[in-house]
Amino acid sequence: MCGFVGYVDLHRDIVKEKETILQMNNTLKKRGPDEEGYYANSHIQLGHRRLIITDAKGRKATYGVSV
Repeated sequence: MCGFVGYVDLHRDIVKEKETILQMNNTLKKRGPDEEGYYANSHIQLGHRRLIITDAKGRKATYGVSV
């Protein structure tokens, strides 16, 4: 499973408010304990968590069509 969090504030600059998105993203730790990422600009903060899915040989699943 994966999870996404985020918020928008069009009235003030929130780019330096990383602690808020970190706390929000930590609430998703059970959904995706393997990888996480963040994006921020002046008015948007986004975070995600990812549970890595592996195949029978232990390789990470990839996006797109298998060859």
